[in-house]
Amino acid sequence: MFTSLPLAEMLRAQDRTRAAELAAFSGCLRGGVAEHLDQGASDVRIYGAGVWLSQEVSPIPGGGTHPLVLADPSLLDGEETGSVVWALDHPLLLAHLRAMTGGAAPAQDLVAVSADMPREHFEETGKAVAGGLRGVFGARVTMNGAPGILTAGHVTSPNATSQVHRRDGHQACDATGACAPVVFASHAGTTTRREPLADVAVVELPQQATKDQRIGAPTVAGPDEQLRRLGGSGRGRPGERYRALCTWVRVNNRTGLWGDVYMTEKQIGRAGDSGSAVVDSQGRLVGHYLGATSANGFVQQIFTQLPPGCSVP
Repeated sequence: MFTSLPLAEMLRAQDRTRAAELAAFSGCLRGGVAEHLDQGASDVRIYGAGVWLSQEVSPIPGGGTHPLVLADPSLLDGEETGSVVWALDHPLLLAHLRAMTGGAAPAQDLVAVSADMPREHFEETGKAVAGGLRGVFGARVTMNGAPGILTAGHVTSPNATSQVHRRDGHQACDATGACAPVVFASHAGTTTRREPLADVAVVELPQQATKDQRIGAPTVAGPDEQLRRLGGSGRGRPGERYRALCTWVRVNNRTGLWGDVYMTEKQIGRAGDSGSAVVDSQGRLVGHYLGATSANGFVQQIFTQLPPGCSVP
């Protein structure tokens, strides 16, 4: 069973009953969305759920922690993507949520973000990381005692149908053409179940490779923390603050879901930037960039991404 690690941090830091309620709402909605999609429904317009954490930006006076849904603009009276609104002001959304949850009444303080379907930010042209798709290598790691480097799983195995743990010639290559084995890969296309997954791959590195000194120790980002992407396009640009933690997000109409992703207030990358390491304002590693809606960016939490036997040195 998938466990939300940042949400577990909330359990220690906030009222346990409240945190449990937030987790239960997200899980209930995910179950309803999964059931409708499995039955062939084509009009499921909820793209994710989680917790609104921002103390700086809130549609409800006073900010605070609230349940969150990512909803299609058609359910929000055409609100511009990226808009943050109070769900109770939008009857179409409330009716859609009741349909997804068997009639359960939404929370009085439910926050909705207007969103289109989130997309993975690989690129199909240019120099490839793997399989004809372009992404970015991220943080250095140790996998079962051997040096490695992380990137997005959907970049290294875009057409896989089962989780990859192999040394069978499947390789990832950098812009110079140097290639190395992919020793682990997982992403939303590697499952037949509608469950949250890590979207990550571990690529083997030669023994002489050194750690990227720009990246600090891994951490869980705090609400409203400014997150900055390393590598890929727009190097050196300022970061964007993250406002919410999504415990699950639908992506590219794949079967699987992204689990534990920070949602930034604006996009922090573009096509070809998948797999970039993302750090907080102190340079500590918080995760890796996966993709975006047309307005917001998504960064998967590093502790969710690390597979068994893998650690950040």
